[in-house]
Amino acid sequence: MRPHIIIMCAAIFFTKTEPIRDGYSHFILKERLLDQNFTRIALEGLYKNDIQRKRVYWSRIDGELKVEHLTTLLTVIKFTAKETTCILMANDSISSFYKKDCPFSGWTTYNCEVVTHLYEPKQWTTVCYDSRLPFSM
Repeated sequence: MRPHIIIMCAAIFFTKTEPIRDGYSHFILKERLLDQNFTRIALEGLYKNDIQRKRVYWSRIDGELKVEHLTTLLTVIKFTAKETTCILMANDSISSFYKKDCPFSGWTTYNCEVVTHLYEPKQWTTVCYDSRLPFSM
């Protein structure tokens, strides 16, 4: 049986109500994902691609982020993500996704690693493994 490995680009989402934590690792991740509009772009892309089924995918960070500096340029951020689906009406806007409660069910946990480049913030990769697999690069 092949291991369940998901490669995600711009597909880790934060809720508006998630508390802002201090720390360099959180700054890096939010800088890369939020300030570069990765969240908005990913949500819009997934929503448009799956609009026939009226479904968007929702992920959240679960627990603390861990930072490892591979070199002075490359950083690996490790975290756990929980993913589920949120059902929206086809005429709902993306902004409404943050304004109302969505029915969550069927959470799946993934161990994730984000590789970021100091001078190329748009060049990053997220690799997520099924939580039952060993947590390694």
